[in-house]
Formats: sequence, structure tokens, C-alpha cells
Amino acid sequence: DLKSAPALHASTQMAIHNREGAVYAVNQGCIRVVLARELPIPEIRDIAEVLHDLGAEVEIFAHGALCYAYSGQCLLSSVIGGRSGNRGMCAQPCRKPYDLIRGRPDNYGRLVEGKSIDLKDKYLLSTRDLSVYPVLKEIGGLPVAALKIEGRMRSFSYVATVTDIYRRAIDSIQAGFFSPTRQEETDLILAFSRGFTTGYLNNEECHTVMGRDLSGRRGILIGTVTDTNNMGGVLVQPAGDIIPEHGDGMVCISRDDEQGFVLRRNASMRGTEIEIETNIWCNKGDQIYLTGRGRTTKAGDALMQDPDRRYFGSIILDLRIKIESDGGIGVFGDAETRMGIQTSFSFRSKENLIPARSRPLSIDQIAESMRKTGGTLFSIRDLKIDCPDGLFAPISVLNGIRREILDEIRTQILKVSLPSSEDISIVTKRADMYQDFEKVLTEGSHLQETEPGLIGIVSDTMSLQASLEAKADLVYIEWYPEYSGREETNIWFDTLKGWIQKNPDMRDRIGIKLPKILRRKDIEALNISLPRIISTGVRHIMVEGVGIAESLAHLSSDLLFAGYAGLNISNH
Repeated sequence: DLKSAPALHASTQMAIHNREGAVYAVNQGCIRVVLARELPIPEIRDIAEVLHDLGAEVEIFAHGALCYAYSGQCLLSSVIGGRSGNRGMCAQPCRKPYDLIRGRPDNYGRLVEGKSIDLKDKYLLSTRDLSVYPVLKEIGGLPVAALKIEGRMRSFSYVATVTDIYRRAIDSIQAGFFSPTRQEETDLILAFSRGFTTGYLNNEECHTVMGRDLSGRRGILIGTVTDTNNMGGVLVQPAGDIIPEHGDGMVCISRDDEQGFVLRRNASMRGTEIEIETNIWCNKGDQIYLTGRGRTTKAGDALMQDPDRRYFGSIILDLRIKIESDGGIGVFGDAETRMGIQTSFSFRSKENLIPARSRPLSIDQIAESMRKTGGTLFSIRDLKIDCPDGLFAPISVLNGIRREILDEIRTQILKVSLPSSEDISIVTKRADMYQDFEKVLTEGSHLQETEPGLIGIVSDTMSLQASLEAKADLVYIEWYPEYSGREETNIWFDTLKGWIQKNPDMRDRIGIKLPKILRRKDIEALNISLPRIISTGVRHIMVEGVGIAESLAHLSSDLLFAGYAGLNISNH
């Protein structure tokens, strides 16, 4: 019922990682789904093809930071410091150093006799950064609508450099001649990098996705310090062929510390080694990294001052300018953007023409000035001018009228693109309403208000029996895809079936809990196991992913579904 409803995109925070979740998002009105970053190319293709048939699009992450947990499923920042990653406030606890503790569980499962294990790497939860640039040709063959570049809290130079490289690469792929270059890979590293990985998208293993030795900016290794002097100069045995330049950002990393500095003058070769002047103290054996090129930063700044000319003239205008006998100017017309947004406009110019003393303006002169839209987003397709004879204006006034027209059209297009005040009011009321969860769950729903109950989640039949004997109202036993077809799984299916046949009331005290993450192969295993699960008499199913309940409901009208924490229904 919104008059100017905005296009809805499903965020990666929804952790959509299968067809079922993607279809659910489309059924809720989303026209684009941003998939979880953990999916490989075949699964992305599978989901994208399904959504294409539904008239919706897929967007995937291409470059930037990776999360340790599945997209949208990490509560660590929220638990530690109250800053929820699901609200865009992640404090990045995964970038902190941690100790790995080994001990044994006591009778209640608590760790006792814990001892820290001496590890070379301290950043146990830190991932490398994603960069699909090396495999962009394969990505370009996917039926996806957009590649997402993570740019939150990044510098202008970073965003300009990375976007420019990917834009030119995609254009080259479409033209049929793309090949990754070492220079562009270097520029991406120096824009910002914790070490790159093509990620799970390219089927990389966990150990190549993780960067546990260092959680901050890495840059490019220049070499190892072999000698120092009292003036801060160092000799470096080079690890490659890059020679640092004036303005470059550098860092010296020792075993226990790291110090950054900016190069004040070009480094130079002394024999086979590089001589670098620093304003810090380094020791033999320290490693010197290049973390940022001064000239790359300048190039990024230049990009920001150099607009993308491909879109010049992309807004088409049909104009009619009517000039009255007193010199007043009325402007009427239509505009259409390259995205298909159309708007009509009319206004009266602040400028006026004046009576001519000697050489009055001709319609051709006015038209020539109005059509000078080069270097802007606008181009005039049709121009009609009504102007009586005997009027005049200097060129500066005509140019001012043209700028006034373009500014007014720009304002009108923005107004058309924004939601109406009526729609803003509707959305605000809905947001306020959804703060009252109890009201949302009970009004207009078949759900009935009940007394609080005790619900348990267990992983084996022994714990299930103990929970039931302890008077738990409902107990869910966890099922995992790898259980499918196992003999022990068949045994506990038979156990559940025996309990329910002996006491039918157990149908409302025993349930099956499905995993938070169900990839394609997992759902195939689930489809094999579900008939057996239903045959036990169990009818309570707990889910943690959007779309799963809807996709299973057709199997039996008797099934009752419950949601769990992975659904993020309160966005905390």
C-alpha cells in the first residue's frame, strides 16, 4: 500500500545461503538478494538461475573484509561489548589476539585444568580480505547483477582505487580481453589488505582464508633488515623488486612490535640491498613492509576529482522555453534517466531578457547556449523556443539560465526518487508497531498466548530422555546432514518412534532441530531423511534459516515449526 515503495534488497545479514532462503526473500518483496559470502560459484549460479526465473537478481561480495562467522550470524561483538554486527556496529573482536586453552570438561561440561597452548600465531579468529580480482573472468560468467565492494569506514582513496580497478576489469571482460595485471593486484594490496584470498567463493580451504599471524594492514614485504645506523637508516635484503618512494607508507615489524613511518625521500640501492631512511628504530631481522604508495593515494584523489564520463549525457531532456514580451522566461519539459525514471517539470526563471538596443538575440543564439550541456549528465533531445523579437541578454545571463534549468531538473529527479511524506509516515508507524513483538505475534495470528514453558535442545537420545524425565515441556534433538543414512541415526529414529507409539502425548514433547546453515548438499540429505523423521511421529521442527519452514511445510500439514536465534528476528 505504499505509493512510492522503494526497491527492497535482502541484506547479507539475512545469511541467505540456499534457494529456499532466496525464494523466501523474493516472496517478501525483495527484488535483489545479497548472498552470504561463504558460497562457492556453483551454488551462487544455482540460486541466481532460480531467482532469474522469478524476476529477481543476485548480488555477491567481491572485495573487502570477511567475517569469521557466517554472514549475519556472529554475536561476538554484541556479547562482548554490546555493539551488534547486525546493526552495522561490529567492534571487530575477531581482529584481537586470543589464547587457545586446552583442558578437560568437568561433570557439567565446564573447562577445568585449562592451560594455554603456545602458538606461533595469535590472531586466531582473523580472516584475510576477500579479492576476487584474480578470478574475475570466472565471476563474470555468473548470472549476477552486481559485485559488492566493502567500503564502510574506508578512505576516499581506497574506494576510488578499488572501484576503478574493478570497473575497468568488468568492462574488459565484457569486451572479451581481460587479463589480471600485476600492477593492478599491487594497487589493490596497497589500497588496503590483510592479505588476500579468493575465499570460499573460489573453493579455498579454511587455512588459506584465515590470516592468523597478523590482523592489521599487511601491504607488500619489501625485505628483511640486515644492518642499521644511528641516524635511523636501515639496509634491507629485498624480497622482491619494489623500491619504496618518497611519500610511501611503511611499517617495520619485529617479533613483538610494529612501527609505521612515511618515507621522506626515495629509497636507493646499495649493491644488492635497499637503503631506507626512517625516523624510527629498527633491529636486524625486522621485516619492512610497504603499506601504501604515495602516488597511488594521489591517483585515488585524482579519480575523485575526475567524474565518470561514461554517464555524461545519460539524462535525456525535451525542453520548451517560452519567453514573454516583457522578457520573463518560462521553462517546461520532460526528463528521463538511464534507469527509466521519468518526470515533468515547469518553472519560471529568475532571469529576464531586456529590450535590445542594437543587436537582439536570435532563437538560434539562445538554442546554441542552451545546448551546451557537455560535461554534465544531461543531453537535450528536443528543444523548442518561443521568443518575440527585440529582446537581448548577454552570454553570461544565457549561461546562467541554462545552469538554472539543469539545477531545477536535477532537483525534480531527486524528488521523484525519494519516498513521499505519506509513505514515510506509513513506514514509521510500521517500525513503531514492530517494536512490540508480543502484539505482532498475537494480533491477526493463529498463535495463542500461553504460559512460559521449559524447552530443551539436546544432541542425543540419552540427554533427550533425561530432559523429558526432568519435566521439560518440549525437547528438540539436533539433526545434522552428516547423520543421514548412518546406522546410529536409524537407531535413534527407531527409539523416537517407539517412545511416541508407546505414549502418543510424546508427539508434543519431542521435536527435531535443524542446523543453522543448510547448504545445497545438506538440504538434499535432509530431503532424504525427512520422510523417516515424519514416520517416527515427530511433528515439531525447529529452524534457524529463512525459507526452510515454508519449503518443508508441504510434506505434512501436521508439522509445527518453531524459529530459533539464527533467524535474527529482533535484529540484535
